[in-house]
Amino acid sequence: MKKKVLYFSWEILSFDTEDVFEQMEIKYKKIFGSVEEVLLKGNTLKKIQDELINNEYDYVFTYDYFPNISELCHKYGVKYIIWIYDCPSNVLYSKNVVNKCNYFFLFDMSMSEILADRGVKNIFEMPLSVNTRRLNNLLGKNILDAKYKYDVSFLGSLYEDNSFDKICYLPKYISGYINGIISAQRKLWGINLVGELLSKNIVDELDKYIKFSNNSEIEIPSKDMYCEFINGKISSIDRIEIINRLSERFEMNLFTASDRTICPKCYYRGYVNYKNQMPFVFRDSKININITIRSIKRGIPLRCIDIMGAGGFLLSNYQSDLCKYFEPGVDFVLFDDEDDIVNKVDYYLKNDYERKNIALSGWKKIQKLFRSDERFKEIFARVD
Repeated sequence: MKKKVLYFSWEILSFDTEDVFEQMEIKYKKIFGSVEEVLLKGNTLKKIQDELINNEYDYVFTYDYFPNISELCHKYGVKYIIWIYDCPSNVLYSKNVVNKCNYFFLFDMSMSEILADRGVKNIFEMPLSVNTRRLNNLLGKNILDAKYKYDVSFLGSLYEDNSFDKICYLPKYISGYINGIISAQRKLWGINLVGELLSKNIVDELDKYIKFSNNSEIEIPSKDMYCEFINGKISSIDRIEIINRLSERFEMNLFTASDRTICPKCYYRGYVNYKNQMPFVFRDSKININITIRSIKRGIPLRCIDIMGAGGFLLSNYQSDLCKYFEPGVDFVLFDDEDDIVNKVDYYLKNDYERKNIALSGWKKIQKLFRSDERFKEIFARVD
């Protein structure tokens, strides 16, 4: 491929993306900056504009969507490739998502409804991926020789600072109704009923008590915002209760920047960086737990792919796309509820051979289907 790409980078995947572009011999220029600088039309956005004025580019690429970059691409006639990996992603409610220069690649196709409702045409499914070359060079390929340091590990936020908990002034009948939604949704994985259960009458009542700051460029329906708040709260409860339940019986290791006192019986390991530390956590843990945030309705969380890409054993809740690409019991293991996850952890800690071979099978599937270089080849082929 001889196309030229302008890559705006702001996040943890920057080093992998550059490495993959170099593997593919893609000519690119990276501009690194803050999200705020681009959203608020600061100096970083000016650098992007200057590049587009002074040089010829075939594409601009970013992870997640930046409305102001879309406006520049629209103005200068450059295709804008957006790979969404955050969910929820409120910028998808921007007015200019309909710009014809925009090409949206979504890891969770439930987000396509937001775009389709606004008339967006260029919407594609694209599961997330890992730079297998970097991980294999870092960790080696003989994953059956892993030297385990941890029995059970969870890496991620506990979302204890979720927006829902900041709303403390609702009448009892409204808060009771929402608590009923939370209780019902927590019993189900792989289907999200929050939007269906949040009736118009309750939304109208919530509008009386909750006010959002106005943004003329991003119009988020109040019901969608309330769903986001409730999903965030459910995700927090899921993670805290499951982790605490596991820590009652097992050596439960928690890698997080969240408040350590929430899970007092865990072995608190602190924050680890994505590039050099996280892969070893997944490789060195006998069992890695994934508890998907509830806003991801169908897609495979990046954490699942990171775990299997590092040769780790994955124990996860149900996600339809996860079971679409990977076989439960062969490439990873599913849990149904809190009782089931306790039983599965107990079983797989006692059955090393079976656990290691499941991890190996998942790793092989990543090598075959979830390589970042192959993903980018598909992305560029669809845009051309």
